[in-house]
Amino acid sequence: MKNNATQSEITLCQKLRRVRDHLGVSRPVFAEMLGIPPTTLKNYEMAYRVSVPASLIIKIANHTELRHYTGYLTNESVTVEAIKHKEVAGK
Repeated sequence: MKNNATQSEITLCQKLRRVRDHLGVSRPVFAEMLGIPPTTLKNYEMAYRVSVPASLIIKIANHTELRHYTGYLTNESVTVEAIKHKEVAGK
């Protein structure tokens, strides 16, 4: 991904990686949180598999620790920075 990419140019695969980075967890830990093999997560993050199934987004939406990322993953106008601000405001 280019550093100057606009939000609309960021793919769902790239957003998954940004969520993992934001959480500060390893790929195996994040994959376990999602209930998928680490190799599958790697394939998404590296865009080897560009089609992320809706079932994975549903898992994220229903996951206690991840549900607040659903808006970021599904909406082009929401940024990961907005998630950071919400977390700070909520503390």
